[in-house]
Amino acid sequence: MSKQKIYDSKHIRNLLNEKNIMSALRFEFITPLKLFFQDNSYLYFVLPFLPGGDLYFHLKRFMKFPEPLAKFYICQLVLALEYLHSLDLVHRDVKPENIILDVEGFIKLTDFGFCKQVLGRTYTICGTPEYLAPELLSGKGYGKAVDWWSMGVMLFELVHGLTPFVQSDVEATYAQIQTGEYTMPSHFSVDLQDLINRLLQSQPSKRIGNYKRGAKDIKNHPFFNEIVWRDILTKNVVPPYRPYLKNPNDTSYFNTFDKEEPVYIAATNKFGDYFNDFDS
Repeated sequence: MSKQKIYDSKHIRNLLNEKNIMSALRFEFITPLKLFFQDNSYLYFVLPFLPGGDLYFHLKRFMKFPEPLAKFYICQLVLALEYLHSLDLVHRDVKPENIILDVEGFIKLTDFGFCKQVLGRTYTICGTPEYLAPELLSGKGYGKAVDWWSMGVMLFELVHGLTPFVQSDVEATYAQIQTGEYTMPSHFSVDLQDLINRLLQSQPSKRIGNYKRGAKDIKNHPFFNEIVWRDILTKNVVPPYRPYLKNPNDTSYFNTFDKEEPVYIAATNKFGDYFNDFDS
């Protein structure tokens, strides 16, 4: 990451926050930050190579997932969000693009650029339009419940192929989200419909996951009746889908770029103490 671009965009504090959060996280379904360092011109995050690609890539390839496969991915996401929320962290950008598959087909939640520790309410509008909760758009403050809303949108999308809030422009999308109105596909099972309806409650106080028992209410929902949560956590299950890889370094599940930005490392550091916290 270019120090100059980060400095010019005034994102130094945001990047330091992301680094500090990722450095502290240790959970099976969250991408670990292995190492961070800097030179005179760039900052570096060293993450494990996850060759399976992101869920968005696979969703566009298959158009939609069968319910059992979507359930498998959502189970792991529930556990990842439960872990984050136990640390008073809100991810704020839950979506298929931020879920990456490892070589075996298990997920890793990634991209903590919007993640924030929230003890009460926060007010910043951030995230991806189609996944934003109505209270985030209202300007009245929000908390951890926004992640459960985003997960509900994502669950809908995994099984249907599109999110419930697809409009011609961002403003129209925001307007629909704030009405809380969407059409439930008829091919969804009864339990799936019920879970999505409970996740996409416009009032945070009525949204499952945001009751006193937190994620436990989601885990006890009939949609997950056959799930043994400890087996999911310990990976004592066989993933329903495993990405085909030619070799451990296969990059076929990632986009290719025709041009690469040239890298020039300056002889001196002109940014003074701004990035001192990036020394390992």
